[in-house]
Amino acid sequence: MFFRNLTMFRFPTSLDLSAVEELLPQCALKPVGALEMTSRGFVSPFGREETEQLSHRIGDFLWLSVGGQDKMLPGVVINDALEAKCAEIEKRDGRRPGGKARK
Repeated sequence: MFFRNLTMFRFPTSLDLSAVEELLPQCALKPVGALEMTSRGFVSPFGREETEQLSHRIGDFLWLSVGGQDKMLPGVVINDALEAKCAEIEKRDGRRPGGKARK
């Protein structure tokens, strides 16, 4: 397994790693919401498998993985939605929306 992006951090020795592990589920990756463009959070360090383990501890080391989702819509999808909305307005008002209203 190769890393695409690796960043290493050194935490103070006074930090309790078990407390960090207990707090990870609160910051787990969630799907992108309807009004969000991106979402970031912790994911399993063992790959894309659906597992609830968000960290891997080896001795005094803690392996964490941060993942993200971005909402990407192709132009075709946006244009189709725009045409459907314009058709609805035209049916309701009896006129085609102008260029300013379409933006």
